[in-house]
Amino acid sequence: MNKRLARLLTFLLFAFIPLSATAADEGFYLALSGGGSYVQEMENDNTSGSFNIALDNGYAGSLAIGYDLGNKHPDLGRGRLDIEFSYRSNELDEIEFIEGNSDGGGDLNVMSVMLTTYGIPDDHIGNWTPYFCLGIGVAKITLDKATVAGSPLVDDSDWVLAGQIGTGSGYAISDHLSLDLGYRFFATMPPEFQDAEGGKLDSEYFNHLLQAGLRIKF
Repeated sequence: MNKRLARLLTFLLFAFIPLSATAADEGFYLALSGGGSYVQEMENDNTSGSFNIALDNGYAGSLAIGYDLGNKHPDLGRGRLDIEFSYRSNELDEIEFIEGNSDGGGDLNVMSVMLTTYGIPDDHIGNWTPYFCLGIGVAKITLDKATVAGSPLVDDSDWVLAGQIGTGSGYAISDHLSLDLGYRFFATMPPEFQDAEGGKLDSEYFNHLLQAGLRIKF
């Protein structure tokens, strides 16, 4: 399953590159952004049964280093490609069992490294330039001192394959500085943790992110 998803995401990632377009000159850029992180309820299974983890809204931040192809390489396609380092954090709210809900504690932290390509339609609205993006990479998912009703549940992490898609718009403040507003849907392969009793806990991760940031071109 992991190999099939990796092949699909890789194909889609490079399929987007020829569709990219931008009116800016080529060059390297640095992008810094932050925003609000929402995680869908996590479905979990271990030897004791199934339960869901509900989380509070959290925060996220990212740093990306990339290259804008500009209009000078039509054979390669026109657009942007970058490597993005990001961090997301959400606090546990409730642990939901069939019998009822219990208070949850601890944090869910995700660090990721993503290769992301951006496609930009030909139509612009003034200084606003819409975009769509697609990325593939890896993520370290950590359930940090997670508890249920005050008792230990999980304190472990796992590296998994990750992918993201998104859309948004950039506003050109100057030739070298842009404001970016966007949305990202970020998902990973199912992580596996060791629970407090030493057993295996199968989980999942689906994240929605609204973000704002600045992009500086050199």
